[in-house]
Amino acid sequence: MKLTTFSIHGYSPFLSREYQWERFLRRWGIGGLLLLVIAYTYFVSVSVFLVIERKEATLKTEHISAATASLERDLFSKIEALTEKSGSSLGLTSIPHTTYVEDISSVVEAGLSKIQGL
Repeated sequence: MKLTTFSIHGYSPFLSREYQWERFLRRWGIGGLLLLVIAYTYFVSVSVFLVIERKEATLKTEHISAATASLERDLFSKIEALTEKSGSSLGLTSIPHTTYVEDISSVVEAGLSKIQGL
């Protein structure tokens, strides 16, 4: 094995020689390093913006929940105050023999039997 000696003040043919792939590797190395720095900066800034957006979304959700609760409270108080007399002043009328459907499948079956009977 041949040992190469290096001298700071002297001539070294090993270090002064330009190799065939040196420029290519240097350009790609600097470009890759620059790309990694840009990608790192991008992902850090995106994560910071996502944290800020999450905080704002949480505040907006709390505000919407409070507004919804207030509207529901007003709705329930108005429903309790609604009587037949107050309804008739609004133009509402009472309908006798009202039937409420809780299971939609019976309505669908009734509609199908009517269609098939025609």
